[in-house]
Amino acid sequence: MKTSTTEVNNPRESHNKKIGISISTGVLVLIWHLGAVALNKPFILPTPLETLKAAGILLKDLDFFKALVGTLGRVLIVTFISTCLGILMGMLSGKFRFIDYLLAPLMLLIKTIPTIVLIVYVVLWMSGYWAPVFVTVLITFPVIYGNVLEGYRNIDKKLLEMAHVFRLSRFKTLSQITIPSIKPYIQSGVLTIASLSLKVVIASEVLSQTKDSMGRSFQIARINIETQTVLALALVTVGLALVLEYVSRWLLGRMK
Repeated sequence: MKTSTTEVNNPRESHNKKIGISISTGVLVLIWHLGAVALNKPFILPTPLETLKAAGILLKDLDFFKALVGTLGRVLIVTFISTCLGILMGMLSGKFRFIDYLLAPLMLLIKTIPTIVLIVYVVLWMSGYWAPVFVTVLITFPVIYGNVLEGYRNIDKKLLEMAHVFRLSRFKTLSQITIPSIKPYIQSGVLTIASLSLKVVIASEVLSQTKDSMGRSFQIARINIETQTVLALALVTVGLALVLEYVSRWLLGRMK
């Protein structure tokens, strides 16, 4: 959160950031174009222009918008569940060490097991709609949980002692000390899972063949060897991730 504040208060830094990102993006697109021209095999690597044309076709397709809305809906569901569950369990683990010890093996398993293994296993016994949601919650919940737990442990003990001395109620202690202290950690976690959720949801949709999903669109394009459509879908995914991050930052900024 400190970084965003610095950028807002320092116009020159913000300007330099925009220039740096523009130059880097331009160089990457140029390398992509030169590579595609040198290879001269559009079915392996189409040019940026061919990819943009494919993206334009996608944006005119009603079925694609249904897929986009379906995927976005699952991402929002995941973000809501992971945030609420992560805050609740993180605070409980911070207050009661025993709960932290109980959850430690589960957190270790989720962090160490490859994501693809979780996806394949869950798809075997869960419906196409809920499999991506369940898998992504498993992947993103530990992020919020870990942030909240760290924030809870870093609460200024003097503030808690002051609350005890002045005999503040549990509700006032929670609302005036605990929540404000862990809010930056929650915000950081939400920003992290905003784009992570999108990537894991789409990967899960590909394997579960979820109806009305971007993952299914990726799979169909891959089967038909429509490489330009695959890259166009990737560009749309990047754009959607940027929008999600921007909206998340805006909403979290309004919460200050």
